[in-house]
Amino acid sequence: MPGGKNPLLIEETMANSSRENNLDVSLRLQKNKSAQYLRNSFDIKSSWNKVSTGITTISNSYAGINIIGQHLNRPYFTIGNTLNMMQRIESHAFRINFNIGFNYRPHELQIRPAYYFGSDSLQSLNQEVVQKNINATLHTSYGKSFGDFNLDFAPRFEMNLCNLTSELTRINRDKIFIPATDSLRNNLWYNTYQIGIEQNYTYSKSNRVKIRLMIPTYFYIIVNDDHGKNQSVSRKRWIVNPSLKAEYRFSPSFKMLADGHYRKSYGNFNDSYKGYILQSYRNLLRNTSDRLVEYNSCGGSFNLEFRNAVNMLFINAGCSYKHNHKNLLYGYNYDGILGMKTTLDRSTNADFYSSNVNISKAFSLWRTKIEAFGQLNNGKSELLLQDILQPYYMQSYSAGYSINTTPCRLFNLTYQFSWIQNQQWAVGKKADSSVLRTQSHIGKIWIFPTDRISMCFNIDYLHYNKGGNPNMAFADALIRYCFRQTELELECSNLFNTKRYVSTLYSEMGRYINRYELRPLSFLLKIRFNIR
Repeated sequence: MPGGKNPLLIEETMANSSRENNLDVSLRLQKNKSAQYLRNSFDIKSSWNKVSTGITTISNSYAGINIIGQHLNRPYFTIGNTLNMMQRIESHAFRINFNIGFNYRPHELQIRPAYYFGSDSLQSLNQEVVQKNINATLHTSYGKSFGDFNLDFAPRFEMNLCNLTSELTRINRDKIFIPATDSLRNNLWYNTYQIGIEQNYTYSKSNRVKIRLMIPTYFYIIVNDDHGKNQSVSRKRWIVNPSLKAEYRFSPSFKMLADGHYRKSYGNFNDSYKGYILQSYRNLLRNTSDRLVEYNSCGGSFNLEFRNAVNMLFINAGCSYKHNHKNLLYGYNYDGILGMKTTLDRSTNADFYSSNVNISKAFSLWRTKIEAFGQLNNGKSELLLQDILQPYYMQSYSAGYSINTTPCRLFNLTYQFSWIQNQQWAVGKKADSSVLRTQSHIGKIWIFPTDRISMCFNIDYLHYNKGGNPNMAFADALIRYCFRQTELELECSNLFNTKRYVSTLYSEMGRYINRYELRPLSFLLKIRFNIR
């Protein structure tokens, strides 16, 4: 927490019960000739999902224990069609791509009890959200070659119509229904239209030099029609996102690659609704700024690649840089464990640097392959918390190697090791206490006593220097038998009968420790067969 305050600690114990039903229907039509190509895909997907969660929370922000029930009903339906066509006439190539789709995503969320909107608890919060989306994309392309130059132009039109309606109602402790006020409702149409052309200019010379310049240029229209607030805003923007890629081969095995880019984009309806929407029992979201969210990024990378197929040696080394700029800064204000999204009407910047090296070498002896890697990432960003702007740094190192060998026809052995160090710290603070180190060891052996029988045993070992459970080991085994068109597989999970899996990660000045209660030693029999 900023301002020298003690960290906010939240411990949650969750028990989930979920049920999911899916229905997918796909139809494919394809025609492929030397000068003509046609592919059409028609897809229907539907799902009925229900999740019930029992939550027990403890925090240093209040005394006692909170017991909360959360129920989510989240079905969805989507239908779409994708058409791709290509016609080649001599050195000319014409392409047409047309996609259209509709998806419908309602959800119902109920929380019992709830602690928003005053110190007294509510018996329940009930939220209904319906999201509808219609999207269509049409683009054609024309390509032409002039010696070492190749030109490709792709006119493009894209339409995306989004409708969001939501309502957040309450039932107090006296079982009185409280309807949604204006601040707890949404009825929004957020429509975008995009028309423009993608331009690709490529120069290739004797398989040694290749330079590609891409200049997608669009006219972008955004219509934000908020029926709940009786407001309608239309915005028009030009978007030009150039990028340049260059490749130079010093020899057939050794080449250099470099690229640079600039990107500009705008927010979507998730950055536009003004009524509160409940994300979970302790996160309430809405947007408080009328400004259009703008994202800008630029960056580049440089890589060297060495590939020698004869000696089976492959090396890749490179570095990259990226700068992000956004005209609005989002954050959270916490009242106890309850967080509400806030917006600061000022720009924010973030910078990221990375470098990496990968080496792979294969040997004919025992058909062995050895790989090693190393990576360094650095970054600086800004966090808005309790209405206080806090710049912070992040840094990570990672290294590892793997070995895959087959001493004979009967055995295959694999071993992987990785080491990762992460840390994050606020500007002006010490970073020593925030170091998170992780080690991972994965070993696997395959045994093939006959052509029909195969057996596998694998063991995973994890070590964290933070998180309360530093050492964990897991093991699984299986045996597989194949005959004719049938395959039988007996899988044994959690051979060591490990009780708990714990993972730790860092994100935006937060430390998240996840503990999962594991199923004990178990067996699963699988049968696979082909129907002809």
